[in-house]
Amino acid sequence: MATDPRREYLKVRVETASREDLLLLLLDGLLRFVDGAREAMAARDRERKHALLARAQAIVLELASALESAIGEPLLSNLRGLYTFAHRRLVDANLRDDERALEEARQILDHVRETWRLAVAKCRSERRGDAHPEAGTLCIQG
Repeated sequence: MATDPRREYLKVRVETASREDLLLLLLDGLLRFVDGAREAMAARDRERKHALLARAQAIVLELASALESAIGEPLLSNLRGLYTFAHRRLVDANLRDDERALEEARQILDHVRETWRLAVAKCRSERRGDAHPEAGTLCIQG
């Protein structure tokens, strides 16, 4: 049985990724599902749209449940709120074919992804000694 080279590449990438990279990969996949759902919605392919949005919703719920209190209450509360809002808008988009709800969720999730990307870059810079670590940085340990 032949293997899909893209699937094998992704498997290796996930198995060898740091926690930070895993989070970014998950967010990238989430955004791909949302974008695919937008295309399916435009093509009136309800079955594909539903499947993609169900996957996106599951990822958002997983991200929300994986939040750790170690990041501090204000950030924890804000992220939970963003994930809850995005999940609600994804559900609305799925149930009502609501393009506006889908776009609102996409904007929030894109912002979260970019924020994490910047935080990861800052942490890596601090680990290399490029900058002095500040109190309360969000570097993922492990």
